[in-house]
Amino acid sequence: MARPALRLSVSLLLAGCAGLPLADSPFQRIARSGAPPAGRLLVAVRAERVPSRSHAAAAVLEPARVRAAACAGLGETRFRCVRPDAGGRPTEKPAYLVRLEYDVGDASGLLIEDDPAGDAAHFLRWGFRVTRAGGRAPLFESGFREESLQFWRFEVEAWMARYFSE
Repeated sequence: MARPALRLSVSLLLAGCAGLPLADSPFQRIARSGAPPAGRLLVAVRAERVPSRSHAAAAVLEPARVRAAACAGLGETRFRCVRPDAGGRPTEKPAYLVRLEYDVGDASGLLIEDDPAGDAAHFLRWGFRVTRAGGRAPLFESGFREESLQFWRFEVEAWMARYFSE
């Protein structure tokens, strides 16, 4: 399958899935826990690389890039990311914390000979936990997803928007 056709297929799949309501989401959990229903909810997003497999790749996405993609997806919801200062501390007091864990894996053994080297030879594995600011018990934990590194930003943005939608 050609790359443009694959991108179109992934886009259509996500667009179709976006129309279906989630059985459970961070927004639903927060609403059930008594959060204020009006206005935007402030969240601090922390992205952290957590090696998860023995074949983890040397190619690394910086946590700031992963955090920016998650915040871009949240920008389409009632959640708003709190910006960190130069020391990495939030500039505003967030109501919730999203801890996004990710790893970059080597998928070169799974590729067909004609696939180009580089991003096509890696995948991103990611998932997140939502807690109240200062809390320990998660309000919501996502499953972990594996995405082609070529499409990682699109996927992180799309799924964060989906998970945090009403």
